Amino acid sequence: MFNGNYMKRIIEKVLVILVILVLASCSGGNGSAKFENVDGQKKYKKDNGEMAQAEWVTIGGNDYYFDMNGYLQTDKWIDDLYRVDSNGKKLVKAWWTDTESGKTYYLSSNGTYLKDTLATIDNKDYYFNKSGSLIKNEVFLNSDSKYMYADENGIINNSGGLVNINDDTYYIDKMGIIFTGGWKEINKDWYYFNYNGPMKKNEWYEATYYFGENGKMLKNGKSPEGYEVDGDGKVLEQYKSELLAKDFKYIYQVYCKYPWGEVGKDGSYISIDTNPDDIDDKKYGSTLYLKEATESIEEILKILGFSDYVYKNMMKTSYADRKQTETAGDVTVTWEYHPDKGLEVMFMKKNK
Repeated sequence: MFNGNYMKRIIEKVLVILVILVLASCSGGNGSAKFENVDGQKKYKKDNGEMAQAEWVTIGGNDYYFDMNGYLQTDKWIDDLYRVDSNGKKLVKAWWTDTESGKTYYLSSNGTYLKDTLATIDNKDYYFNKSGSLIKNEVFLNSDSKYMYADENGIINNSGGLVNINDDTYYIDKMGIIFTGGWKEINKDWYYFNYNGPMKKNEWYEATYYFGENGKMLKNGKSPEGYEVDGDGKVLEQYKSELLAKDFKYIYQVYCKYPWGEVGKDGSYISIDTNPDDIDDKKYGSTLYLKEATESIEEILKILGFSDYVYKNMMKTSYADRKQTETAGDVTVTWEYHPDKGLEVMFMKKNK
C-alpha cells in the first residue's frame, strides 16, 4: 500500500515546480531570449524580456554589442578598443587587418587591442606601436628606446648575431635588441656599430680606424687609398691631416658646438660664427661664444694643414676687406667680418 503522506508530498513538489515554470514563462524566462529583425537590422530580446541596449551581451559564449537604439553592431570598432566582426562577435585572441590601410592588430583575451608593447603570440614575438598596429619590415625604437627589428610578417628577430637588413648589417641579441653606438668584438675581430645600429663598412671612423667591406676593422694593412694602419688599427700619423680633411663630421663633433658651429648633413662643410647672436660691435668683444669659437677655428686650420698666417690674417680682417679665401689640399676656407655679425668662417671640401 502507498503511504498517503508520502504521495501528498510528491504532489506538492510537482505543483511547486509547475508554478515556478509558469511564473518564469510569464516573466520572459529561459527560452524567450532571441534575435529579432527590425528594419533590416538585428536586435536582441534578453531573458528578462527587455531589449539589449547600449551594452554588451554574451550569447552562446560570444560577446555582442548593441547600440543606444538596440541595434547589433557589426564590422567596426567599439569604444575605440574592441573590434566586432561581420556577425557582430567581439574578437578575442584574434588577428585583424584593415583592408584599406593594411594595418594589422591583435585583439587580446579581453578583446582590447595590444599597443606600444612586445607580445608573444603562438611562440613568436611581435611588437605593436602606440596606435596598436603591428610593426612590419622595420628597424624601430621600442618603448624603452631600444632598437629592434621586425620582419615582413612582423616577427621580431632574436636570432642572436649578425643580421643583414636592407643592405645594412646589424648585431641582434637573443632578446631582439639591436646593438648600437659602439665597438663590439666578434670572433676576435673588431666592428663598430652606428648610433642606430648599422655596422660601419668601407669607411673611416674618427679619422683613425678603417672598416672594410665586411665591417672588420683593418689591422696591419693599407686602406683602399693607401693609408697604412698599425696592429691596433690606428692610421699612421702622417696620414692624419688628409683623413681629417675628409671627415668634417668628426671634426665638428670634436671641435665645434651649437649654436656657433654647424656641419653639413653630407659632411661637405663646417661653418663657424663667432657672434651667432649678432650682438653689435660695441659689445662684440665680450660675446659668450667668441673665445671658444675662435679657438676652434685655429685648431681646425692646423689639423687641415693651413699655414699659421691664415689664422693670423683672419684675426686682423676688417669689414673693408670683404670675403677672403685660402686653400690647403682638398679644403677651401672662406671668411668675412661684419661689425654686427662678427667673424664668419666656412670650411668646404673641393667638389670632385
